[in-house]
Amino acid sequence: MRGIVRIDPRCLSSGQLSEGELCDQGREVAVARLIPISSASGVEAQERRLASALLAVMGAVPEFGYALLKPLGAPSGKIETFIEVPLKLGERTIRPDGFVTVTRAGKAWSAIVEAKVASSPLESDQINAYLLANSSSRR
Repeated sequence: MRGIVRIDPRCLSSGQLSEGELCDQGREVAVARLIPISSASGVEAQERRLASALLAVMGAVPEFGYALLKPLGAPSGKIETFIEVPLKLGERTIRPDGFVTVTRAGKAWSAIVEAKVASSPLESDQINAYLLANSSSRR
């Protein structure tokens, strides 16, 4: 699997997309990698590497991915995982640590992933932005 793929945003979410979609049609997004290549340091880089490794294993070992995603309502199907997918939310762009999509029989299920390490708090502004992006994409 290549490290960067060109993807149509309609593949990443079910429903009509407006806000909450990828910023540009055919945008290149990074596929999650088991061993992410990054020279960056700091908490954000650690979270990005954590998300990438977890999501890569979920995609490479479908049984593991299904075990984690089934309780969340995901169907069995092809699991694709990406990191830092840009989502347009009004005038701004948000970049969750990860994005999972499961496709089966022409239907797609998707989830946003936010990774935290050490004592990094989960910020309510981040979660609210993700919820808003999700509700906007279902209109």
